Amino acid sequence: HLLRCDLHLHRGYLSVTIKASKSDTFRATCTLPVATIGTPTCPVKAMGRFLAHAHHRPTQPLFTLSSGQFLTRSRLTNVIRRLLQATGLSRQEAERYGTHNLRIGAATDAAASGLPSWLIQAAGRWKSTAYQRYIRSPRKALMRVAPALATQARS
Repeated sequence: HLLRCDLHLHRGYLSVTIKASKSDTFRATCTLPVATIGTPTCPVKAMGRFLAHAHHRPTQPLFTLSSGQFLTRSRLTNVIRRLLQATGLSRQEAERYGTHNLRIGAATDAAASGLPSWLIQAAGRWKSTAYQRYIRSPRKALMRVAPALATQARS
């Protein structure tokens, strides 16, 4: 779990230290920089506001519930599913989603934005090319295939 001491605000970015992950057999620490993006939804500015209002001790979990319990993956999955149901998805449809979809979405958005493969792999902390299985081809991109092939065939 992320602790308050795992985050450090800097001028222009936030550093997030991840002490270990399930795919990290050596439990090596990894620090990821998150740059400010200058929009109303900037994650660095949002975290700065959150930290200013939340009174955490350095060794306290970063995300806690009003009950004082820390936010687990299971609890976050339940929140995601409840929110999806609130948007009109059936319970059965919402059950198809969880925290892993956040990784899938991030990899897909990174690829759609034109980020190079090595950067997607590094940002997602993938040690292999497994990240490629996470990237979904958006319909908009797939719709460009036939016209591009037709143009190429005419040349």
